[in-house]
Parts: sequence; C-alpha cells; structure tokens
Amino acid sequence: MRRLLQVLPLIFLAACGRSGLMEENYPAGLRIEPNPLKLYAGQKVKIRVTALYEEFTTEGWRMRAEDVSGRKELALWTSSHLLAEVQTGPELWAHKAGRTDLQAYFLGAHARIPVEISPFPLYRIELSPPELELALGKYQQLTLTGRLTDESEIELSSPLFGTVYESSDPLVATVTSEGLVFAQSDGRTQVTARLGEFLAQTEVIAGSGRSLYAVDLVPARVELDVGESARLQLIGRFTDQSVEDLTNHALTRFETGNSEIIKVEPGGLVVALAPGESFVRAYHRNFQSTTTVVVHRPQELVDLVVTPAWMRLESGDRVQLQVQAVYLGGTFQDVTGKSDFVALDPDVAEVTPTGLVTSSGQGTTPVHIRYASRTAVCQVAVDQPAEWLEAKPEAALLQPGGQLFVQVFKHDEQGGQSEVTTQASFVSLAPQVAEVDATGRVKALSPGAASLLVSWRGLETAVQITVSGD
Repeated sequence: MRRLLQVLPLIFLAACGRSGLMEENYPAGLRIEPNPLKLYAGQKVKIRVTALYEEFTTEGWRMRAEDVSGRKELALWTSSHLLAEVQTGPELWAHKAGRTDLQAYFLGAHARIPVEISPFPLYRIELSPPELELALGKYQQLTLTGRLTDESEIELSSPLFGTVYESSDPLVATVTSEGLVFAQSDGRTQVTARLGEFLAQTEVIAGSGRSLYAVDLVPARVELDVGESARLQLIGRFTDQSVEDLTNHALTRFETGNSEIIKVEPGGLVVALAPGESFVRAYHRNFQSTTTVVVHRPQELVDLVVTPAWMRLESGDRVQLQVQAVYLGGTFQDVTGKSDFVALDPDVAEVTPTGLVTSSGQGTTPVHIRYASRTAVCQVAVDQPAEWLEAKPEAALLQPGGQLFVQVFKHDEQGGQSEVTTQASFVSLAPQVAEVDATGRVKALSPGAASLLVSWRGLETAVQITVSGD
C-alpha cells in the first residue's frame, strides 16, 4: 500500500501535461523481463525494465530501447506483496503459491505482466537441444527448462533467473550470457548451464567436429653450431586420424628455455647464439610439446662434398643428394638437412629443399648446394645426348674485383672429353654482378649472384658466380 501511494503522485503528474519532475523525452512504452513470470515458491529473479522511445531521424521514425532498471524514477510493485515482493536490484522474491502481477511505472509509461507461483520446488534443469551441430560461423539459442516436483515446467533460459553458461573450449564454440552458442572452429565442446546447485549440459559439434588431441614439435632434438639456424615444425593430431601443420597458426606460440643460448622466432625458426643446451617449447591451445637444442662451438669448415657429384637421369627418375661438411682436422658431418639446394634450370631437373632431385625435361643443369660459406655442385644430365658440356669451375666465390677463367669441356658417350673453351660462347645473366668476356675470363663487379650460360654447338651448361659483400 505504501508503494502504491508513492506511485499515485507520479500518475497524477503524468495526467497534468507530464510536467514537474518528468523529463522532456517520454517513453512510448515499457517492457518487463522475464515475461511471462512462472516461478516456484522461494525463487528469486532479477527484473529488467526497458523503456521504448519513438525518435525521428533523417531516415524516419525509429524505436529506441533503454534499460531503466536502475533509474530512481522507476517504480515497481506487485498486486500482492504477500505472494511476491519487489526488492532492490531490482529483484522479485516469490514468497508463496498463487497468482498476482508485477507492475512498472516510469515517466508516465505503465506496464503489467502476470506472475504465477507454484508451490512445488525445482528438482532438475534440462538444456536443449542435448546435442547441437553447427556450421562454422553459425549460431543457435539454447533453452533451459526447469522441472518442478509435480513434473510441470518453467522457463529458466534468461540470465535474469541466475542462469550462467560456460563452454569447456571457447575456441571451438562460445556461449553468451543469454545462452546463444556460436561455432568458432572445428571440434567438440561441452556447454554447461548452471543455476545454483543445478547444472545441465549440451554437446556442441562445430564444423567437421574433429578435435585436436595432441601436438608434436619436430624434430625432438636439434644440434647446431653457433650462428646456425633450424626450422621446427608443430604437428597437430586430430581425432579423425588426420594431421595438420600448426607451426604458423595464429594460436601457436614458442618460447625458449635460455635466450642467451638460442632464440626462437615466429614460425619456429631457432637461431643458435652461444654454446650450451636449452629447449624450445611450443604451445597451441591447451597443448604443448618440447624440442631439445644443443649448440656447439663452430668448427672451421674447409670443404663441402656432395654425393653424387654428377648424375645421368631418365625422364621421371629421382635421386637423393647427400651433403657432407669437411672440417679442419678431417672430421665429416652430414649437413644435408641444413643445406640449401637450387637447380639452375628447373625445366631440366627440380630439387626439393631436402635435396631430392627429380628429372623434368631433357638437357643438363647444375644443382648448386650451399652450406655456411661453402658451395658444391652436382651436374645433372637428363636423357643426355651422346655429347654434353661441362664448365669448370661449376661454381665460384669471388671478392669484388676478383677474376677467374672458365674452362669448357665436351664429353662423349664413351666417357672421353676434350676442351672446347676457345670455341664456346659465354653470357652473364647478371652483368652488374659479374661480367664475362669471349675467352671465358670472369670479373667480379659487385656483391650478388650471377649465372653464366656457356654454350657450344647447341650444348649448354652453366656456372654460378657468387660475389661476396665482405
């Protein structure tokens, strides 16, 4: 009754031209949520009141909604405070079974909704659908139903009832406070709805539904000399038995155990800084994997040996190159996996980053191999005619101003050879780096790489010249 007496003056002011304490912008109506209100005795629920305004813009009339639940001008009351009582918050507390209504008054606008209170308590909540399949980027509203002991049902989806939603893997699917589920990436997750001591779950299958269950950082052990680098790869394993390279995924990150020994860059590139042992750990979502990195003091590299040094292939043949570094003192180390491979004429033969040579056409081409400061060459002949051409050296490293002479040899099918340097033609493909005259004399001009094409009576070969910038 006291609350009703407080409301009457406001209604009176509304009838008198909406003057006095009222604002100039009056709502056209009110909306009370949740609506309808079907509760059980002892239940509390938050009340949200939204004022609806009509506004005129350059685009015409529109309706604007504003939450006024916390405004001091808002009045809320029930027809029977013995059945249900409005408290600060605002909250509605259902005391005992019966029917009443909840009313709201704000700046001249009035709204009323029915309130039904059951005497039977809540004993279970159910989330539907129990399994939800969503395409990536799609969404769907969940429904939370409360079951009372008389087997009647009440709607509890709104967070105003105290319902809280959470996803076990938000990277697969997220859920809003209102129970709206969004599919983010392939996988499965559980969405849980909690209401006090009660909980219910829904299985969400997003996209293909495959889930990541493990990651492997490979190789598991890396040995480098100071100044060397190696590329690590993070492999993800999924429940459908598929694998995926996650190295450059936005959710993948790397860390090192000792930044004075090694550093790791995005994309898994490890750089050796100082002798010692450390590790690189990769993280993806809730998974992790580790690689051990051992850094040695560099030895003095004196030569680079490639096997085979030359090969004759037929169309479609494949041959794996092996590269060994020769150090001062006569020690050898296999550096195939650390070397760079380039086929000068990929129309004749192609080479992978791991040194696998595949014939792709007819002719000859050198494959250049580089490791640290040394270069080696493998001469490849595909469907080689009876005669073929060889240039010596096949590769050279010069300082600016340095010179050398290229010799050209003709090989026949029986394995014989003869020098044809004076009859050969020479062309530099990068004359600003290195120039060559008609006699085969090469002069280094500026830092860079230059390929020299050598031809004789329809036969061709090439020489790779590298001009150092030191």
